[in-house]
Amino acid sequence: MARVCKPDGRVVVSDMVATSAESREHFDQVHRYLDPSHARTLLEAELADLLGSAVGPISYGETSDPFRIPVDHIMTDVADRDAVTSALRAELAGGDATGFDPIVDGDEILVSFTSTVVHATRSLA
Repeated sequence: MARVCKPDGRVVVSDMVATSAESREHFDQVHRYLDPSHARTLLEAELADLLGSAVGPISYGETSDPFRIPVDHIMTDVADRDAVTSALRAELAGGDATGFDPIVDGDEILVSFTSTVVHATRSLA
């Protein structure tokens, strides 16, 4: 098994996480509309478990409060703008939760992202 760091070394991962298992599938689908290369978003506990099993004991973990950004700021040339907008507008109208927790601010739709930072330390053994 390849080691990711020397004994007593630390690995830190910071990544976006899904806010619930219930909305993750829809979140991942909408995220693929934004970025076709997106594979899957982990939950906070899954990210910690993965890092802990690959490195060692978790020494720190913190999930940020969600931050909001206009969805137009994260649209790229490969994004399916119509599909993203349609999914977000459907949620705003009472449809399925996307996990992006959209709100309308003036003429913009704002979406929310949550990130987690996890530290693990490789044991000396």
